[in-house]
Amino acid sequence: MTINHNQERKPKHKWPSLKGALAWLGVMAGAFLLLWVMATRLVPRLDRVFLGPPTPSPTATPTPSPPKAAIVDQIGFSFPSPEFIEEAKEILAEAGYRVDVYPPQQVTIDFYRTLP
Repeated sequence: MTINHNQERKPKHKWPSLKGALAWLGVMAGAFLLLWVMATRLVPRLDRVFLGPPTPSPTATPTPSPPKAAIVDQIGFSFPSPEFIEEAKEILAEAGYRVDVYPPQQVTIDFYRTLP
């Protein structure tokens, strides 16, 4: 058995060129993109085919809050009228309103800026 040392050994695996590697990556990225688009578009429709139309989820009905009213007594320093305020509170409460009373000490420009 004679071994010829002058012959070049051929590598078992040939590494791809940069162009080949980039082309392979491009094909894989395109295939992945195609699969992703098909999955996002087709899967929801397949669910409807096999499972029927989607069941509507129960929506929580908001509990109605009582209406609100505010009595802003901006002239209470000059012309106090506690009778009027009490009568107005009673009328509004009988009508179902939650009443907030703001006395003249609280009525400022900043109060009006933050009034809802």
